[in-house]
Amino acid sequence: MVSCLRREAKRENASRVQPRESDAPECARNPLDGRFLVEYQPIVSARSGVLTGAEAIARWSAEPTAPAMSDFETVFNDGCANLARWQCCTPDNVALSIGISPDQLLDDQFASLVARGIRQHAIQPTRLRFVMREPADQDVTAILVGRLSELRRMGISIVLDDFGLKPSTLSSLITLPVSGLKFCRQFTENLPHDLTSAGILTSVVSLARDFGISVAVDGVENVSQLAWLGRFGDLDAQGNLISEPLSSTAIFYWLFRASGISAR
Repeated sequence: MVSCLRREAKRENASRVQPRESDAPECARNPLDGRFLVEYQPIVSARSGVLTGAEAIARWSAEPTAPAMSDFETVFNDGCANLARWQCCTPDNVALSIGISPDQLLDDQFASLVARGIRQHAIQPTRLRFVMREPADQDVTAILVGRLSELRRMGISIVLDDFGLKPSTLSSLITLPVSGLKFCRQFTENLPHDLTSAGILTSVVSLARDFGISVAVDGVENVSQLAWLGRFGDLDAQGNLISEPLSSTAIFYWLFRASGISAR
């Protein structure tokens, strides 16, 4: 059976992260509604390699013209159904990350859709992370802040995505009720040898800790990046070095093995 995880060549280089077992389930790629499929990419602690969650990644058969609510609902419900399977036997800090957009947040039905999914699947809200690209200053309205605050009151974490992709005034850390930052893969590819990128990340991690928010780094592709990021303690790491995106079946076994539990 073909494994979706990296093969033996990378095992020796990533001994601190989840081992890739040759008998891992095959990655079935079943499209949802014919428009896209949903896969899940594991997230681990950069220092310890301990599992901290997974991100739901939707792959469209064609680039969508707009972030439709129906598409989010499909991804959200698929993610919640899988999270319901995980949460009974994984540590409380293992969370599911799902991307959202400001346009989706401004839909009047968004909060009720999320609340309904949580109830339907008996999800612990604290296990959900909504990941949103940092909005432009002119898009930060009272309505947007109010919608994010409502999600935070429900217990859901809000993470600013693609941090470092473009110049930021960091004003979003003050005006938005966020609980974390996520550096984009375009930024990560310059680590650890680019002194500017390394300096920015070091400064932002220090600032984030002062604000009491988390930091994650996407696009971790090699051991030197992971080793360097491990200096920052509780920072989260995500990327193909750890695991490529997996089907719902494969991520189920990955999560249980990473948690030291036998899946049945």
